[in-house]
Amino acid sequence: MLEPQTRLQIAKNVAAKVIDGEAVVLNLVNGMYYSTDGVGADAWGLLDRVPTIAEIVDAIVARYAVPHAEARADLEALVGELLQENLVVVAPVGNSTGADPEESPPHKARYQRPVLNSYRDMGDLLAVDPPMPDLEDLSWKESDS
Repeated sequence: MLEPQTRLQIAKNVAAKVIDGEAVVLNLVNGMYYSTDGVGADAWGLLDRVPTIAEIVDAIVARYAVPHAEARADLEALVGELLQENLVVVAPVGNSTGADPEESPPHKARYQRPVLNSYRDMGDLLAVDPPMPDLEDLSWKESDS
């Protein structure tokens, strides 16, 4: 069980984007890609600012009609999957800009438990031609010829 003050951040070899309420996440090491929408996409979007688990839960409760305990349990389950798939890591202490406080909307959205969907069909393709995320950091030596 993670502590409420635990901070998470997106893993180094992960590319992700939230588009139209769906988070699409690609693990550049193994070629696996994932998606989550609704509550899961909102939680993923907050990870850019490295908030605490408690801050993410508070943001979800402010936006959705869900009891705090249920939101926390569901977020812990989602985070457990994200950690297991190496999509997020526990952030170093003090590495945060915090979650922006959200105003409660007049009518809270309907809550659905966040689900992480896994897709394994790109692994073979990326094994043939893997992405090179740190290629720009290499120093190239000019040929003398």
